[in-house]
Amino acid sequence: MRWREWAYFAALCAIWGSTWAAIRVLVGDVPPLRAAAVRFVIAGVAALGWMLLRRKRMPRGAEWRAIATLSATMIAVPFGIIFWAEQTVASGTTALEYASLPLFISLIAPLVRGSVATPRRAVTAMCVGMGGLALLLESALRVNVHQAAGVLATLGAVGLSAWSTLLAKRTIAAKGIDLDPTMSSAWQFLFASVWLWAGSAMWERHLPSHWTGTAWAAEIFLSILGSVVTFSLYFRLLQRWEAYRVGVTQLSLPVVAVLEGALLLREPMTWQTVVAMAVILGSVAVVMRTGVSEDEPVSIHGEV
Repeated sequence: MRWREWAYFAALCAIWGSTWAAIRVLVGDVPPLRAAAVRFVIAGVAALGWMLLRRKRMPRGAEWRAIATLSATMIAVPFGIIFWAEQTVASGTTALEYASLPLFISLIAPLVRGSVATPRRAVTAMCVGMGGLALLLESALRVNVHQAAGVLATLGAVGLSAWSTLLAKRTIAAKGIDLDPTMSSAWQFLFASVWLWAGSAMWERHLPSHWTGTAWAAEIFLSILGSVVTFSLYFRLLQRWEAYRVGVTQLSLPVVAVLEGALLLREPMTWQTVVAMAVILGSVAVVMRTGVSEDEPVSIHGEV
């Protein structure tokens, strides 16, 4: 890998690892879907403005359809769920769940036409990692049903993100799309904000927003660094790496998030969280170190 790709990777890990605490702070003052909608409005406008200044071309044809689909499946629904879940679930726990993205990709990849088959070793690691996720869920159930619901909902969001990652990879390869990743992200943000505003209008119309200085600081961080910069880097890596290898960024996210949650937000760090983190990150590390041709791939019939 070239040094530039490693620079993208390091920046993505550092910034994205800090977004979980920012979300936790933000949803303490602003309803979750509304907070997410504002995040992506700001991000979309900023990214689109930058692309127009650089005279990058606009999407066309099939690119619009791909953007519309991914705006819902990769951004609006998963992040709407994550913002909602962090009202009751610790930021470190949410990040740890999201770290399992490569495990979900390993499971779903054989179902998606055109995706690289998942090696058996990766599938075995995935099964072990799911045990760590089960430990997280058991820990949440001991607290209250609301936290358990947040943990389950976040796992659903991760599954949808995994499918969307593979869909994006297949679309880029099959259609030869060469749209600038930041231009693609800008329109996905703007489309996603529409879905999120609609959801907020339906379910949060009577909930007040308290736009404190802290809330605005968290929102700006999430919008510019946590969205414009990270999604642009993410799609650049997606163009260069296999989809399941892009997920290696998830290894650092929970470490940063758990530490920030404990130190800055005073979130508890239970033994279940520590054990689950070790199991999940160990499983993800095995998945990421397993080459696509090292083992006989598991064949699962079907497609998405």
